[in-house]
Amino acid sequence: MTVTNFDSGSLVNYTSVTSANYDGWTFGSGSSIDIANVNNSDMTVLLNQSGGRSILLNYSGASVTDFYFKSADGSDFKLNSFNFDNGPSGASTTLTVAGYRDGGLIVSAESVNMAANDSTGNISYTQLSNIGSIYSGTLSFNSAFNNIDEIRFVFGSAVELTTDDIDISAAVVPPAITSATYNASTNSLVVTGTDMTATIGAANDIDVSKLTLTGQGGATYTLTSSNVELDSATQFTVSLNATDQLNVEGLLNKNGTSSVGGTTYNIAAAADWNPAQSGNADTTGNGVTVSNVQTPTITSATYDASSGTLTVTGANLVKASGATNDIDASLLTFTGEGGSTYALTDTSDVEITSGTSFTITLSSTDKAAVNQIVNKNGTNSTDATMYNLAAADDWNTVIGNTSIADTTGNGITVSN
Repeated sequence: MTVTNFDSGSLVNYTSVTSANYDGWTFGSGSSIDIANVNNSDMTVLLNQSGGRSILLNYSGASVTDFYFKSADGSDFKLNSFNFDNGPSGASTTLTVAGYRDGGLIVSAESVNMAANDSTGNISYTQLSNIGSIYSGTLSFNSAFNNIDEIRFVFGSAVELTTDDIDISAAVVPPAITSATYNASTNSLVVTGTDMTATIGAANDIDVSKLTLTGQGGATYTLTSSNVELDSATQFTVSLNATDQLNVEGLLNKNGTSSVGGTTYNIAAAADWNPAQSGNADTTGNGVTVSNVQTPTITSATYDASSGTLTVTGANLVKASGATNDIDASLLTFTGEGGSTYALTDTSDVEITSGTSFTITLSSTDKAAVNQIVNKNGTNSTDATMYNLAAADDWNTVIGNTSIADTTGNGITVSN
């Protein structure tokens, strides 16, 4: 930890400048101002009453409201705290403070009222002293300011700004995701990244609910599986629960780095995904490589002739993004009496019930036709034809970029 108090050396005064350097720090404004490192004999402000020096910006009282300070060499740092006051005139007691790195906003502007202590948000303010409308105080910063190189102020009206005792530590590099792999046969999502930090306790290093996958058709799905521990500072593994498996495998539907429809796979991490370090959303450029995609199959079915209810059992069934579109009913064909076949026509598509089952209620038209050929309880028709349910290609989405037709060996047990 390093504290810069600006007490050494003699007065260095800059007039009509937009920036000035002192002890490794650059102070400035968007407008020309006067800047000096003053002590009590040079110009009295609240922060130099003890005899040391402080950096006073806009000491001539120009009509300026915006100021900044940053590392003179552009290096990043973790900001812990600094002292400041609103100058000899105390013209404004309200301001916003924001954190930047490389010119980009890192921590959004937060309001400060110098007349009132405040510990909410990312910045805490503690009042040190005041004389009338002139206030001094300490601003303390949480982990949101772990990796910045600049602080910007905007006051409610023109003001002189004094800063002192800037307390910093080495920058804490935020965690980032670089890539991931998903093995569809084991339902294991392995995520690789950098600078991830553990949290004390069990199964709480990674907030899995902050992770969203993008796949087929550009659709997205946010995980619901349990939170996990880090494998290391560069990796964690999520074992997908049953619900996530159904949804993810409909999105990540082809081996490789892109879906059947050509969408590049991505894993996005929302803010606070690595709870030990707040913020740090990482949403783009995080490719996913998929392996061992499993194609869905049908194993058997039951059909209630009186209600027209067809319940199908299978394996590796997946969900499609959207509603009532997992199973394309028009791609299902019954075989029955005399080897006759009937493909469903106007029965509605349905969602799967699980990774191993779905249920379809036949339309009145389809029910009447099916009941003509599925005409006896059991697994065979009256002429001993074995009932069968055939599924044409893409009956359960376009998964696999290959034919998933399953046309034989799918017996039907009929009742009522």
